[in-house]
Amino acid sequence: MLVVAPAPDFEIRRRLVHLAGRDAPLQLMTAAHAEAGADAAACEDDIAGWLTHQAVRYGPWAHGSSFVAVLWGAGRGMEYDGATTASVGALEHEVFHSWFGRGVKPARASDGWIDEAWTSWATSSRRVEEPRFSSDELSLDEPPVVLYPSHPWSRYTPTESYREGSRLFAGIAHLIGGSSRLRSAMAAWYQANVGQLVTTDGLQAHLEAWSGVHLDPWFRRYVHGEG
Repeated sequence: MLVVAPAPDFEIRRRLVHLAGRDAPLQLMTAAHAEAGADAAACEDDIAGWLTHQAVRYGPWAHGSSFVAVLWGAGRGMEYDGATTASVGALEHEVFHSWFGRGVKPARASDGWIDEAWTSWATSSRRVEEPRFSSDELSLDEPPVVLYPSHPWSRYTPTESYREGSRLFAGIAHLIGGSSRLRSAMAAWYQANVGQLVTTDGLQAHLEAWSGVHLDPWFRRYVHGEG
């Protein structure tokens, strides 16, 4: 990530963050643009806390020796390897992508629903109405949803990935015994695939093997859109 902007427009803060699995501390830089209206110190504390927690909960940091967060005004949010540009409201979502989205990466654009759905389920997201870590029964009677576009040249992630994908993970949590078990299953998936490309079929196979629950009807209806 490269951001070119006038230095006087930013408040820049730097600190070291100790993460599980790393011998050397991570260098954290937080740069808050004036238009963000952000409390830079509070955002820095939040980022440090999220990084520390995710390293313990999901597995090792995969992006070298530093993390850079650039805070902009409302409506911005994008993750990069070891960095993000984000509004304050999107910040947690984008930092979480350092593990899911950038620590494990979708093999195809069609697999991109995974990291958006999972991140929306696991964080406080403005795009999702349910609280994080929801565990709710998801019947097979609702209308089908396409999260994985089947066309081989597809190059987009459906917007349904955020809300409907989050609901799918809430349904999977209910099926396999609760949100804590689902988070443990995803931690195992991350640790087995960190730094690699991942697929929808691979995720389904992992969750089924880990939990012993047959998930194919839910993936067919709420990922592939089969009626």
